[in-house]
Amino acid sequence: LDTFFYRALSSHLGPNSPLIINGANPGLCHSELNRDATGIQALVMWTLKGLLGRTPEQGARQLVYAALGGETEKGEVEDNLRGAYVSAGKVEEASDFVIGEEGKAVQEKLW
Repeated sequence: LDTFFYRALSSHLGPNSPLIINGANPGLCHSELNRDATGIQALVMWTLKGLLGRTPEQGARQLVYAALGGETEKGEVEDNLRGAYVSAGKVEEASDFVIGEEGKAVQEKLW
């Protein structure tokens, strides 16, 4: 649902808006969010963080990139970040449903 919201908000603001509205995925980061976990849940989270976890700095980079964008190889400011989903330092394409006609209708209905 959040994908529909930030895409709708971005389209309602228009391409000339100084605001950039995006969704960002910081990924699984080492933090204290599961400090109260016990037993098997704690073991699973500890294992996942060890194998896949990012540092808090790496997770924060996703949020900063989504907010500020970056530069293309030619040194130009990226403009593909309006209503985008940012993960792993790049813009990921939305699913076929979201960008299709049915998805656009759902987006407007939720808006």
